[in-house]
Amino acid sequence: MSSSDETAGARVGDVIAGRYEIARVLGAGGMGAVYLARQVSMDRMVALKLIHPHIARNDEVAARFHREMKAASRVEHANTIQVFDYGATEDGRLFLAMEYLEGRSLAKLLADEGPLPFSRIVHIARQVVRALGAAHAEGIAHRDLKPDNVMLVDRYGDRDVVKVLDFGIARFIETTETSAPMTMEGALVGTPAYMSPEQALGRPIDYRSDLYSLGVLLFELAAGRLPFVAPTLASFLVAHATETPPAPSTIAGRVVPPRLEALILKLLSKSPDDRPTTASEVIRLLEFAEEELRDRATIAEPAPSAAVAPKEKRASLAPWIVTAGAIALTGVVGALFISRDRAGAAAARAGLDAILSADGEILAPPTCRTKDRALLARLTRAAALLKGSRPGVPRPEDREALVLLTTTPSESAEYWLLVGRARLVVDARADDAVLAARHAVDICPDFARAHQLLGDGARRAGHADQAEIAYDRALALAPGYLPPRQSLGLLALRRGDATRAVLAFDEVLRRDPHYPGARLARAQARLALQMPTEALADLEEATADDPRGPLAWIALGKLESTLGQKEKAAEAFCRARRLGSEDPEAVCP
Repeated sequence: MSSSDETAGARVGDVIAGRYEIARVLGAGGMGAVYLARQVSMDRMVALKLIHPHIARNDEVAARFHREMKAASRVEHANTIQVFDYGATEDGRLFLAMEYLEGRSLAKLLADEGPLPFSRIVHIARQVVRALGAAHAEGIAHRDLKPDNVMLVDRYGDRDVVKVLDFGIARFIETTETSAPMTMEGALVGTPAYMSPEQALGRPIDYRSDLYSLGVLLFELAAGRLPFVAPTLASFLVAHATETPPAPSTIAGRVVPPRLEALILKLLSKSPDDRPTTASEVIRLLEFAEEELRDRATIAEPAPSAAVAPKEKRASLAPWIVTAGAIALTGVVGALFISRDRAGAAAARAGLDAILSADGEILAPPTCRTKDRALLARLTRAAALLKGSRPGVPRPEDREALVLLTTTPSESAEYWLLVGRARLVVDARADDAVLAARHAVDICPDFARAHQLLGDGARRAGHADQAEIAYDRALALAPGYLPPRQSLGLLALRRGDATRAVLAFDEVLRRDPHYPGARLARAQARLALQMPTEALADLEEATADDPRGPLAWIALGKLESTLGQKEKAAEAFCRARRLGSEDPEAVCP
């Protein structure tokens, strides 16, 4: 047995609280150990944190743990780790069961890759801030935000889906420990390298303390090191309390975009009153910084000729020398501008790819990818406007994207793909979306996403056979691409072929256990096959994956009602009502 096993008091094969079977150790720290465990009743793997016995030394501490964990479990957001369960074992050990994530921490990413591209920093930061905002809305401050507590997982084609860990844990330890604040580094009141000045001085803190820690984290992502480098814990605290942080650009070896740098320094203000007051304000400033990044990627360079025109007076005095010098200068500067133009196009290309990937899109094959810089700028703007769009639910930004795209048509597969996406969202009929998708397919026959769009348009237009052909082609081009597999399952379900539908959803969930809508759809298929127990398990998982989605709660309530579980059915229906459902069957007493 390893030292971490001994410290936490658990061995492989032990069953904790009668329902969690230890599989292996994931890690250990000052507060306890984390294990990979199997939740026996659900037959699913979870991350199980066991708190050291010396921390939970009396009933008052255990009660405090339950209180803090109950508060933390209310934080329901896509960018926070999901808490399934918490409690105490018969021998008094406290435990916390959470979703098990396969990925790497932001600390590991920094160690592997160093300073990150600015667009990637903004993408990660936005998700961290949203997680903080969800916690703050529930009255919970994190108190120990740092790269080790930010996990990055690969979901829906995005390698940087953020999960923020350990809400409530730092507060529990802080209120439990009665000795000096630094008794337990990194667990008591936070980690010194990321502490706010008020936290370092032991003063009362609010949500703005988390925003300071976010500033430290963003500084590190941009510059590759912390704003303060100190040899001891005490000197870290003094630095945060008294020293002015440098501008990231001065130590990063690269120019940090001004708006991003201004946000970082604003977050690092010594006084909480000088920082942004809410997570929503930080989101707005991040969007401001992202807009600058897009502008930087698409600014047109001046023409080389304007930069190298020789002066008239010098030409008249020494025509041969001036002319030869001008020719040489033209060559050098022209090459420089060509190099810059290529770099600008590459940056614009990377910006478009980042937006599409973050929105769950699969990219076009290399031979079909747009290289024109001006078109890339337009596509990037349109893709940003369409981010998060839903077919048939148009928003003002979706209409803006359609206008932006259709003012100047282009013979580009990526252009027609975005036109088709916008048409599918904005237009009442799907014919125009199908036409745009066909253009994209004609230009780039191997573009899996274009075939998926063609299938979506055909399905919405009521042409199920054409949709199935398009989805099959998309899947043949990209076997790991999940949307066509999910769509084929939905088609089978609509046709009454529940067996085929279950097989399709099984494969989707095998590849991604949290794929949106897959568990709800499989539950419907299983109900059609008279498999209520299996359907119930799917619906419970569906509500856990998307606790704010009313459809899964309604389906769960209906099934619970059918099974005679009236109280559970009422609870599910009431949850759906609170989430905005108007389903007449969702009766909330």
